[in-house]
Amino acid sequence: MSTIAAISTPYGIGGISVVRVSGENAIKITQKIFRAHDGTLLENMNGYTCKLGNIIFENNTLDEVIVTVFKAPRSYTGEDITQISCHGSMFITKSILRALLSSGAVMAGPGEFTKRAFLNKKISLDKAESVMGLISSNYEKARKINYSAYCGFLGQKINKIKNKFFDILSDLNAEIDYSDEDVPELDNNQLILRLENINSELNNLIKSYSIGCVIKNGLKVAILGAPNVGKSTLMNFLSKKEKSIVTDIAGTTRDAIEESIILNNIPIVLIDTAGIRETNDKIEQIGTQKSKEIAEISDLILFMLDASREITDEEIKIINSFDKNKILIIINKSDINSNYNLEKLKKLNIKNFVLISAKNGTGIDNLSKKIEEFIDFGAFQNENLIIMSERQYNVLLRAQKNLENAIDKIKSVPRDIFADILKESAEILCEFSGENLETKIVDSVFEKFCVGK
Repeated sequence: MSTIAAISTPYGIGGISVVRVSGENAIKITQKIFRAHDGTLLENMNGYTCKLGNIIFENNTLDEVIVTVFKAPRSYTGEDITQISCHGSMFITKSILRALLSSGAVMAGPGEFTKRAFLNKKISLDKAESVMGLISSNYEKARKINYSAYCGFLGQKINKIKNKFFDILSDLNAEIDYSDEDVPELDNNQLILRLENINSELNNLIKSYSIGCVIKNGLKVAILGAPNVGKSTLMNFLSKKEKSIVTDIAGTTRDAIEESIILNNIPIVLIDTAGIRETNDKIEQIGTQKSKEIAEISDLILFMLDASREITDEEIKIINSFDKNKILIIINKSDINSNYNLEKLKKLNIKNFVLISAKNGTGIDNLSKKIEEFIDFGAFQNENLIIMSERQYNVLLRAQKNLENAIDKIKSVPRDIFADILKESAEILCEFSGENLETKIVDSVFEKFCVGK
């Protein structure tokens, strides 16, 4: 393979920048433009050591740098690697990269360093995906789950499930191969119990994907309600920004306003929507329709009521138009009336409601707890076993579907055919770590990475 080079640090001004080179000729190419102050040649250095010197290209000294050498196979990619740490000017960094490209390196593609680590069997595909997750982690829970995947906890769980498949297949093959001898026939009921145990483990992982999506992408939360119930005030309070205009004039918000926040360590995509009401104003009508559409595709609807007045028939009609399992009723302005009549809400079979004052923050802690209960993090006590990758999720779904097909046919097909169906489930699971995977699928994983990783 060619020797690749790229800038590995974010674009911008900083204390240092890092340019990474990997490949068979990484050391030779870097040596063309590097002069160590003590005269040491990079090829004579041990791995995991570094030297101070100058980058010189076309008789110009570009910068004083530190070059670190990693030698194959004990490197991130499994190849020879050099890392050039220079001053954090993008002009200097790009100049060094151009010098490397002019000296024989080629520009790395997105995620190509990690892709080479996978191809050289330094990491599995699920671990490579966790690298991207770690890079994009922007709060503690995301970091913890991605790091546990990086440490291999999820991969170890999948391997244990695969081994259970292989144990059953081994027993089946013994029965098939030695059918003429005194090998006892496997009991179907016992086989079903073993397979259902595997199915249960797969199902738990599959169910964790809903939590994984929230951790990765944020819970999509729409704030709905009539005009002037306090939606924009709540938006501003939670986001700690003046995102939405707040006035006494009804219908101020006419378009959706979106903001990503962290609430009690929960990532939330908060959407302030236009007030919903019957109106002849065409612009407001469009805003009302858009609010309803956003609510339909949101994970959770915070439907706001005004504690200073009774719930209206129009509000009841709107609440009844949505899935009540994803509605949390917020009774705002509780500082005006803390004895709000809840009888009509109880008749609507709405179990989730909370009294708040978006103006002064009263009840926001209770609101946070209600949102946390909705997500139900408690259902997944082991954070090491939460699926966050859509590819991994689809692998598990296919394996489960195939396993359930095997369970259904255990009594109706010959043993060799049954074993083949079961073997296919195990082979599908091998894709989790990247075994037996098509090149185009591998490429689709790494093209989402940044260049330089």
